[in-house]
Amino acid sequence: MTPFSSTRALASAICLLCAASAHAQVVPFGTLDLTVERVGPVASHGRVSSNSSGFGFRASEDLGGGMRAFFQLEGSMSVDTGAGGIASRDSFVGLAGPFGTLRAGHMTTPLRALGGRLNFVPGGTSIANNMGVMSTLNGMHAGLNSRLPNSVQYALPPYAGVAVTLLWAPGELRPNGDDDGSYGAGLNYETGPWQLGLAHENRGAQRKQALGNSNDWESRAVLRYTAGELTFSLGWDKLASDGLYNGARGSVARDAWTGGFMWRRARHDVSLNVSQANALDCGGNARSGQCAPAAVDTTGARQLALLYHYTFSKRTMLIAFYSTICNEANARYDYDANPLVPALAARAPGSHLRGMALGIRHSY
Repeated sequence: MTPFSSTRALASAICLLCAASAHAQVVPFGTLDLTVERVGPVASHGRVSSNSSGFGFRASEDLGGGMRAFFQLEGSMSVDTGAGGIASRDSFVGLAGPFGTLRAGHMTTPLRALGGRLNFVPGGTSIANNMGVMSTLNGMHAGLNSRLPNSVQYALPPYAGVAVTLLWAPGELRPNGDDDGSYGAGLNYETGPWQLGLAHENRGAQRKQALGNSNDWESRAVLRYTAGELTFSLGWDKLASDGLYNGARGSVARDAWTGGFMWRRARHDVSLNVSQANALDCGGNARSGQCAPAAVDTTGARQLALLYHYTFSKRTMLIAFYSTICNEANARYDYDANPLVPALAARAPGSHLRGMALGIRHSY
């Protein structure tokens, strides 16, 4: 099939879905977010990045008695390279009613959802995003700030401004018989100008840092306050990996903090975020490499991000930002999405990263 015929087939399929939407209540949605960037300083270069671009379809059916059934199918779309996957983002089926909302599939967890409030970045995946500092262990992704496959979530009916969501996923892979089940919970509370979010998640036997029948866990808290045109934000995150290190029990953990503000007037908003990952806290048999006494005290990092957005309409936004990460002598933090050096082992400890960008974000 030629590229032209592939494009025509995709367009025909979309038209058929839209034509059927009046009967099946299927609604297409998506976002295209592209930035032109200059990054460095090591091997400084220009590039084009696709930030949380995706597409999907959702539908809902009224079952009567205050109940409804629903589904969502969402895929990723790298607009800069043409790569993507049809169900690689939030895809699930569920049932809602007076009892709350129950859904199952491949989903954003309460912990990951709260990460979107740790900064003022729309979509949350450009290099202005602070999750590379706020949700990794010295640059190593522990896997918790990600969508969870084969999972079930139950959201209780909201009460007095409080919304609670519970998460569970069975252990299906079980490497070497280890338990790789997951569980978590999230709480959000809103009253007047105040917003409070709390979340916790455990994932077993991931084998990303600690080995064996390990336990990787992360806790997160966010507080926001809005006063007129200003919104202030304060966030905290603790991440740990407990399990086998060199054949015996040990643990590696770190705390991270972030604070910032956003000023919004008419079509303009300006925001500033400052984030810090503290030095690693290593215990038990985790006493070598980055956890060696001579190195561990210099495994922290700081990030600053300054952003400007101009809103053309409810769907279209102009984006401009500057972002920098300053690593201590034995730290290897990088940007969460579109890192300058993707492979952790290839990163030079103590490097200082920076990038600036101009782009556009369009949602439909």
